[in-house]
This record gives sequence, structure tokens and C-alpha cells, in this order.
Amino acid sequence: MGIKKALESIAEFATCFILYYWLTVGIHEYLHLSVLRWLGGDGHIVLTYYGGAMVFDKMSTVPYGFLLTSLAGGIGVALIYGVFALWNWKDGDIEEWAALLPISAMQLGYGIYEGIFLSILPFQTFLDYAWIPTIIGFGIVAVPCFWLLVNSIYAQLLA
Repeated sequence: MGIKKALESIAEFATCFILYYWLTVGIHEYLHLSVLRWLGGDGHIVLTYYGGAMVFDKMSTVPYGFLLTSLAGGIGVALIYGVFALWNWKDGDIEEWAALLPISAMQLGYGIYEGIFLSILPFQTFLDYAWIPTIIGFGIVAVPCFWLLVNSIYAQLLA
């Protein structure tokens, strides 16, 4: 019985992680577009080799509109996934929690990087270094999350 439960936990974690990871691109870009439109600008979303991009068709005239639009994607996804992760922690669903929280941290790191450097760096340079805050955010949170997940699975094996 313990092996079946442990395999179910691994499958749930893997499914949630893959699903949430791929949903991140669409949600991230949609949040950029929503904030841009809320601030009086307009744009559209395109799929690219690096995931996706929100293209400005009309810039917002609101002071700091570009900054707010840039921050909205990563920080918005981080907040949404963070709330879902807390909800799952409260319900005792450690598999979904362990899938959500590292992606949330990854988006937080990327969102801050995007807000600060998108308007400063040439676009290709921005893309070349975007992996650094993404991996740092993911790594800092993933290690303890995966440790708790592995311990939970191990406990199920022993049960």
C-alpha cells in the first residue's frame, strides 16, 4: 500500500508542476497586457522561442506605466501561485504546494529583474541574463520544498 501512495504522490507533483509551469507563460503575459490596458495603453501577446511576449501597440501615458506593466507579469504570477500554494499547504496537499511555490519564487525573481532591467538593457542582453534571477528564485525555494516532499513520500513508503 505504501508504494502505491508514494507513486501517486510523485505523479501528482509531476503533473501539477508541468501544468502550472506551462500555464505560467500565458498568465504572465496576460497580466502584463491587463495592466497596460488598465493604464490606458494597448498591446498584444505573441508566442516566441523564449516563451511569450507582450508587445506594446500603444504606450501608457501614466507616469511609471512602463514599470508597472513590466512588474505585473512576474509579480502577479508570484502572488497568484503563492496564494494557491498557501491554500494547498492549509489543505495538506504537499504535492501541489511543492509544485507551486518554486514556480512562484521563480516568477518573483524574474518579475523583479524584468521591472528593473527591461527598459535599461538591450533586449537580447536582457534575454541572455534573464535565467539568472529565475534560477536563483527557483533554487532558493525549491530545495526546502523538494526536501519536504521527499520526506513526505518516504514516510508514505514506510507506512
